[in-house]
Amino acid sequence: MDVKYFAILGIIFAFFLNTADAAVCGGPVQCNCGDTLVASQSMWYDLSCPTNVALFINTSNVTLDCNGHGIIGIPPATSGIGIDGSSGVTITECNIRGFYEGVKVTSSPNSRIIGNQFQNNYGKAIYVLYGASKGSEIRGNKFVGNRNYAILLVHGGFHKVTGNLIRDGGYAIYLDSSGGSNGEISGNIIENNTGFGIAVVGGRNGVYANNIIKKSRLGFYGGAFQRNRIYGNAIDGNSYYGMLFENSVDGNVIWNNKFTSNAISAHEMFGADYGTYNNSWNLSTTGNLWSDFASNPGYPSTYIIGGPGDGIDYHPLKKRICKPSSPLALSVKGGLIDADPDCEVAIRAEAKA
Repeated sequence: MDVKYFAILGIIFAFFLNTADAAVCGGPVQCNCGDTLVASQSMWYDLSCPTNVALFINTSNVTLDCNGHGIIGIPPATSGIGIDGSSGVTITECNIRGFYEGVKVTSSPNSRIIGNQFQNNYGKAIYVLYGASKGSEIRGNKFVGNRNYAILLVHGGFHKVTGNLIRDGGYAIYLDSSGGSNGEISGNIIENNTGFGIAVVGGRNGVYANNIIKKSRLGFYGGAFQRNRIYGNAIDGNSYYGMLFENSVDGNVIWNNKFTSNAISAHEMFGADYGTYNNSWNLSTTGNLWSDFASNPGYPSTYIIGGPGDGIDYHPLKKRICKPSSPLALSVKGGLIDADPDCEVAIRAEAKA
């Protein structure tokens, strides 16, 4: 028997050692690795686990408040918190790191994931899936160094993702297969990620507003993306596209956004395989601000969107209108921000580092 055989035996032994005594916990009863939380709890301890799932929740309307304590994965741990078949669960003030999935929500509507830190998770920091998982609120979390996805929402819809800081990872926010329908993605700070900032496939009737998306590969991607409102975003310094639409994208309204220093500001695909058409790149007389406007074929009166689509901004802006609720011009290093020189008023951030 070789060393590899004994290593595998050791992993299996550790798994059963940590799950054999799995029980219920909550209230004054401390949770151990692999336990199921059945009552609300404010943690007074850290939890470091090599188990498949560190903590299960299948009871509705419970709150886990970690009080800043850690739920830490030790390989081969897969999930930090697994929420399944319950509604109204709240996860707050947790420091979740080292898992393939930090928080996994399955068939559980109205989950609230608020004010947590996700660091160095290597699959999906937050993963919400199946149609029953509608109406998740993901607010005020900090994601740093998560290797693949920070937030992945599949199916469900009616999700609200607001005021999060996502940096130094892979893909920031991805909504797939109707996950983006009838929801809101707003006030997030997304920077220095190797993939996209926000990607929506199959989203309808959503709001995407007042986000900062900078120094990623692709700022904003929409596919099978219809009748959405996209406004007040700062899309800056992305190495591929600032915004890319393809595959049945129509009826969207895009206005009062700032596109600066992207390799390509915006692009619409078109044709039998793409079907990108009839998007409005201005709302009445309010268009978008384009740093490459002077070199655009429509200058000085219009901005023609790149690609074979039919997009035109008929009212390009010289200055955007920035409202006090917008996080644009945020200094990620914290606190009160300076005025964005491309805005008409000074603004304060909702998301903070």
